[in-house]
Amino acid sequence: MRFKKFSQFVFVITFLISFILLSIGSLVMADLDKREAIDFLTKKGHPKLKNQADLFDHELARFKNFSRLIQKTIQYSVNSDPSVDFLQLNRAVFNRFFIAKNDIGAFQIRLISEDGDELVRFEADGEKIIEDHDGENVEHRYYFQEFSKSRKLVYFSDMDLHIHDRVIQEPYIPTIRTITRLFYDNKQYMLVINFDISMFAAHVLKTTLYDIFLVEPDGYVNMHLDPKLFFAKQLKREVTVASLKEKGFHYIAEKKLENHDYSMVLGIKKTQLDHIRSKTLAVIYRGVTISFFVSIILSLVLASFLKRKFKDFNKKVDLINNDVELDIGKEFVEFQSVLDNLEAQHKIISKSNKNLQEQVEKELAKSRQQEVQLFEQAKMVSLGEMIANIAHQWRQPLSAITTNASNIQISIDLEMLDENELSQSLETINSQAQYLSETINTFRDFIKEDKELSEVVLQERIEVALNIVKATLDNNHILVKKEIDYDSPVRAKIVLGELAQVIINILNNAKDALLSNQIQNPWIEIRLESNEEDALILIEDNAGGIPEEIMGKIFDPYFTTKHESQGTGLGLHMSYLIVTNSLKGRLLVENSQNGAKFTIKIPLDR
Repeated sequence: MRFKKFSQFVFVITFLISFILLSIGSLVMADLDKREAIDFLTKKGHPKLKNQADLFDHELARFKNFSRLIQKTIQYSVNSDPSVDFLQLNRAVFNRFFIAKNDIGAFQIRLISEDGDELVRFEADGEKIIEDHDGENVEHRYYFQEFSKSRKLVYFSDMDLHIHDRVIQEPYIPTIRTITRLFYDNKQYMLVINFDISMFAAHVLKTTLYDIFLVEPDGYVNMHLDPKLFFAKQLKREVTVASLKEKGFHYIAEKKLENHDYSMVLGIKKTQLDHIRSKTLAVIYRGVTISFFVSIILSLVLASFLKRKFKDFNKKVDLINNDVELDIGKEFVEFQSVLDNLEAQHKIISKSNKNLQEQVEKELAKSRQQEVQLFEQAKMVSLGEMIANIAHQWRQPLSAITTNASNIQISIDLEMLDENELSQSLETINSQAQYLSETINTFRDFIKEDKELSEVVLQERIEVALNIVKATLDNNHILVKKEIDYDSPVRAKIVLGELAQVIINILNNAKDALLSNQIQNPWIEIRLESNEEDALILIEDNAGGIPEEIMGKIFDPYFTTKHESQGTGLGLHMSYLIVTNSLKGRLLVENSQNGAKFTIKIPLDR
């Protein structure tokens, strides 16, 4: 019954571990695909922004050329014949150019005096061109005031909604105005042309993948294809680039326009982001589904293997019990005979019994002390191996479970199994299963995005790491040299536990190199240096260094010089990611005169 429960326990643990690991892998891959898609759109967006900005400037140039053509035509006629009827001349030119050039979007053309009075106004009414005699004074309008102070040949107004008699006209007409000067009879006049930029905006701002905004210098949105967003300031809407970012607008870049004070802002469309998210969810769902079935298969295989092993074990235990019962019967008869003999010598033995009892108690106490020491030593070795391998995959713990099961089988075959050995082996298997769970937590904590920073003393975190691996280093006769000033605490804000994990990975790699190269008098030196901006943790060994041909690969994932049963090559790669991504520092490696030297650079101004 106990073996059956243990088999069920192994099945559940194996399923959970493999399912979580494979699911985490699916999440990571989905996140990488998402980032890659967004990076692609971001990279492609910069030339798109430049192209649309150039197109905007090209459209403004068309408006400018049209205005200059009308202005030059009128001014040339006036200069050629000063006696011409100036107002009638403007009417004639307006009518001719309005009919010929209405495809450019001009819907109103006006002649305005120095005092701001409209003298002539032509408007487009469908396909008709009409003259509106209901003139207004525009002296209060901003474009009249700005142009009066300007020396530009052609002035562009802001892009806004068309206003008549100080009222925004409906339906809305997005408008931009050009203003040029006319001179007649020693007086200055203004030639104002209103252009409907609806088609122009659709031509410039409409794209499949991106959202494009025209933004005023103070950040308010001016033009956009969505009527709910355009002309925010004029319609008194709080629509700015900053507010759009807060609502999820994926900003890419901004470009100042050459012929206007506005800027063009480009970002990824929400529909594209939704499409990327849906693809990401599909990848996650597919990965989790596959992980579920693969985990079940792995768990069933391992549980079936253990079930067969324990079934054979039970049979052999029953045979051993039968033999032991026969031996006990024989020994009992002999023991009874000895008791009869001892009874005759009871008086003699009773005299020395007290001394013998004291000696037995001393020996038992000594034996218990040795057992405690052996247990503590075994516990430290197990702890050191667990921490040393925390960045590796779960292949190693499963290998340990299989090895212990095989050891039990061998002990049974050699008739050397006792209850203590069986208990210790089962305890080892259980501890390895618990270790698998802790390994999963390490991987899961590493990919969390909401890691909390804590202010720590770096000297204390170094000591935590050294204390964890101390037993392993001592057992391998590796000397640890420390050059650390404990009187001047160096403080930094980091995610608790990550710095110790990096240091332990580097120390374990140094230990493996020292043992693999069979270095005489091996040592590892750790130093702590700091300035106002950074702290440097330097770890150096005397194992001879890293070959130059693999120096550039040691931080790559799954790169290892060990046999695959001893490592997966994730330790240094995971350390590199922790230092660069979480600690916002740098992890460097070089060869010194003695061996490899790792430098952990941590910023202190976070």
